[in-house]
Amino acid sequence: GCDALLLYGADDPWCSPPFGRAAARALTRRACAGERRTELVLLSPAGHCPHHEAPEAANAILSRWVKGQPPLASADAATEAFGRVSAARAQSEGELE
Repeated sequence: GCDALLLYGADDPWCSPPFGRAAARALTRRACAGERRTELVLLSPAGHCPHHEAPEAANAILSRWVKGQPPLASADAATEAFGRVSAARAQSEGELE
């Protein structure tokens, strides 16, 4: 399996945060215990294209993720600010199960 990072715009009118939470739960259930990591991060303000609407935050989070680091500044961080944009970890891995 592989790790999954779901990066959502908190204000997305089409794929809203509840949809992201459901996708993250489904991915977590399919993962073998301890073998895969699933993270859901919400960017606000951002809508359907968070990579376009909040590129600084999206690039920093994705860069950390591909390096095997936590998507936010620290593994324990629930939120992080990127200028006017805030990033929030929607749930911890345990809460997705």
